[in-house]
Amino acid sequence: MTVPTGIAINPITNKVYAANQGSANVSVITPAPTNAIPLDTAITPLAGNTTGSNPPPFTLTATSTYSPNAPPPQNIYFQFDTTNGPWTKAVNTGSTATTLTATTNTFPPQALQNGLHTIYFFATDGSDATSINPNVREAGDGIMPDTLAPESSPVIGGINAYMFLVKAPPLTFSTSISGRVTAPSGAGLRNVTVSITDASGTPRTATTSSFGFYSFDNVSIQEGQNYTIRVASRLYRFSPRTVNLAGPLTNVDFVGLE
Repeated sequence: MTVPTGIAINPITNKVYAANQGSANVSVITPAPTNAIPLDTAITPLAGNTTGSNPPPFTLTATSTYSPNAPPPQNIYFQFDTTNGPWTKAVNTGSTATTLTATTNTFPPQALQNGLHTIYFFATDGSDATSINPNVREAGDGIMPDTLAPESSPVIGGINAYMFLVKAPPLTFSTSISGRVTAPSGAGLRNVTVSITDASGTPRTATTSSFGFYSFDNVSIQEGQNYTIRVASRLYRFSPRTVNLAGPLTNVDFVGLE
């Protein structure tokens, strides 16, 4: 009796070692090699594995080598940085009897932050199903034939991965900023100058209304950048405010300091 009590795996030698308590020896096991999946997908690599586009466009090519009959690949799916989220179907751009070409240029785009990312992808033969269990109901089961159509399991290729670097320039967009400038008593201050410098380096100024309100429209904003708003008045001091804009910003109010 061998009575194995523990195992160890050496990925270098591709061996599995089992320690046998009963026979005081070690069993060496060579696992059977994994066969290549006949439905495979390759990706066209980026120059230097780096892109300045966000998101980057990728070209994917699926190849079927099933024998003796190779069903043509029908669809390619992908997602970024995980295999647990929803898969996006790539846009088919061409095919032959055994290959399929598709692009990840889908709409809406999936923006990625600058840094390292991984795209995962695989192909299917087109028999995608909502269940992996056939559900065949025949006459005699108390229901009419074909009431429930049989379901088939999808034949998919192996999930492949490609790592790349995103070095895209920050996004620039336009937005608005508004607020009110008041005295310590809460009364609005008129004709007070409010200033901000936008992403293009252009200083912008606005003058408060009779009740102390101001606004900036079409402010050029760069993603990830902070902006400082200042108020200049001969009557009161105002602390500048630093904001990070992701959209329209309201109620950026200033109260004078005596």
